[in-house]
Amino acid sequence: MAGTAHHLRAAASNLMDVDADTIKSELQALRSELDRMLDVMKDQGSTALTTARQQGNVAVDRLTDRAGALAEDIGERGQAQMAVLGRRIRAQPMLAAGVAFGAGLLIGALVTRR
Repeated sequence: MAGTAHHLRAAASNLMDVDADTIKSELQALRSELDRMLDVMKDQGSTALTTARQQGNVAVDRLTDRAGALAEDIGERGQAQMAVLGRRIRAQPMLAAGVAFGAGLLIGALVTRR
């Protein structure tokens, strides 16, 4: 009977050692898998950030181009209006002088009230 109890204790001890080793190896495998997942997540985050920056730069470039085109268009329209105004002044100089005089009086009256 003593021999059987001794065998049972030895078997239980071996079983506990096997379970502890199995748990250790499983934990190491789990840790390795988590490390790989973190690396993948970092890479994806970095890629997403790079993509967002590139898209932001493209949007800024597009807006800059559009603003430049609008400024050029406004400049061209202003020059065209100045040309029309110049022709009208040359065609009717007395009317132009009267309008300028009236505008000057109006501005002067507004300035002196303040």
